[in-house]
Amino acid sequence: MKKAYKANKNNKAMRAPAPPVSEVQILEIESTQSGYERVFGKTITDKDHGGNYFLVSTGVTGYGGGSYDRAKFAGNDAVQLSSDGVDLTGDNIIDGWLDIWDISKPANSSGRFEFSSRSINSPFNSLSTSIYIK
Repeated sequence: MKKAYKANKNNKAMRAPAPPVSEVQILEIESTQSGYERVFGKTITDKDHGGNYFLVSTGVTGYGGGSYDRAKFAGNDAVQLSSDGVDLTGDNIIDGWLDIWDISKPANSSGRFEFSSRSINSPFNSLSTSIYIK
């Protein structure tokens, strides 16, 4: 998903009817302590993360994104820094969302990161995923 976003970064995608949320993913973690780690498909990080710079990127396939997404780290609400539409098929229609979350405050170096997205259209379902960050 992130690769598709970067490839289409400078093109404006149009909004159009899209399917409900069908997939949520935790893609990457980046922190002062351990740098970048790709975590797609993992249940626990390989690296020990933490520090003042502590970000998580998530992906949603379907129409969730933005204010319909929620994230928590170690029981605390994460701060959503951005939510960008992603055209996965090259047809200039947004198919999903790439979200960036700040989990640096309050200072936690380990815990469960939980992410959920709710569809903005029928059937208004919610999907969630999580990872334990060392």
